[in-house]
Amino acid sequence: MGFNGAYKLADEMDKKGDVVVISHDSKSETARERVQSFQAEIEANHPDIHVAEIIYCDMLDDIKKEMAEEENKGLKEGERKVEKEIFSDTDAVQYVMAQYPNLRGMFGTNASATQMALESIRQAEQARSEAAGEPETNGDKSAKPGKETGGDESAEPEKETGDDKSAESEKETGGDESAEPEKET
Repeated sequence: MGFNGAYKLADEMDKKGDVVVISHDSKSETARERVQSFQAEIEANHPDIHVAEIIYCDMLDDIKKEMAEEENKGLKEGERKVEKEIFSDTDAVQYVMAQYPNLRGMFGTNASATQMALESIRQAEQARSEAAGEPETNGDKSAKPGKETGGDESAEPEKETGDDKSAESEKETGGDESAEPEKET
């Protein structure tokens, strides 16, 4: 399933640039298989694309801790320290994104990982627009810095679960919602 996403994402990226993979966890067989097949397709058939980093959703606290430590460097005695709990998951993803100036795409191993990538891209784009003094895009999904894809593009869209996902957003994610339940190893 990851090979299909790699192929499609590579095509959208004009077959060059850095990619960040967001894996829904670091332990399940499903996540490992998707990451491995994505990487294998990229390495075998897309030499100008580099998998810059793999973010595991069950390890986001490590990134948040790193962010807090970075914020706390140079604090004077008595100044309030930043704790990792103030950072959201999307803050952590944006922190990683900012480390790769040639980032052109993101791959999510399932719908939730892909949604996290999309939300991180949207928030980063909004912050850039605000910093540049540009008018707010009001959720305009056409303003994306790169491309993103996730999981098995042929899978059925995720059923509504009470949250406020739009049909357009589901179409963008393409996560593999029909996959078997994950097996812990």
